[in-house]
Amino acid sequence: MRFIALSFLAVSLHAQMLVPIVAGTPATASCTTPTGTTWYESYGDTGTGACFTGYTGCAHSWTLIQGSPTIAASPSGAPANTACANGLQLAPAATIAAVYATITGITTVDLHFTVYWSGTPSGGTCFFSLKAGSTMEESLCFYFGTRLQIQTAAGGVNSSGTDTNANVAPNTWYDVLIHIDSVLANSYFSLNSGTHIGFTAVSATLTRFEWDGPGTGAETLSIGNMYY
Repeated sequence: MRFIALSFLAVSLHAQMLVPIVAGTPATASCTTPTGTTWYESYGDTGTGACFTGYTGCAHSWTLIQGSPTIAASPSGAPANTACANGLQLAPAATIAAVYATITGITTVDLHFTVYWSGTPSGGTCFFSLKAGSTMEESLCFYFGTRLQIQTAAGGVNSSGTDTNANVAPNTWYDVLIHIDSVLANSYFSLNSGTHIGFTAVSATLTRFEWDGPGTGAETLSIGNMYY
């Protein structure tokens, strides 16, 4: 989790909290979960495995890094078949909630997931990372409550090598596609099947998907279905 603070930004923050389901009890799915061609996750709806401590119903096991992520009721209004009854929730906390799933090493991918956020990021919140081991390679970040940005590693360290932006708004579902191309400069991400926003990906064998929640006073994130 990397948090980029900008001192000149003054924001008023509010979080729309969601009510968690009973630990260990997945709710009935309200949609058809896309399964992709290789891997998928719906967080508490269609799987039978342990998500992380206290929660079951995931298709894959997620390793708890720190904090207290939850499986909670999904906000309404998601595009069809992109978020089921439940999802992963990452709420503001002094100890940032963070989990990861280990994947079979990949160098190219079309990764789809949905994300809903409420509140306003304070500076910047990088909430999803594609990693090679524990090293960040590509990371998706909310900034200022108005834009979504992808960052890539510079020289293998966790710093911004490429900044590419897309306008976003709070209290809205976004269907995200991250395309890592075999020609790295042809990589892109898009929102709701819209314009392809290009970036140059890092050459790496990716082995981890990682979600990182916001710090105290920032936005609440809800994650829907995820697949590639």
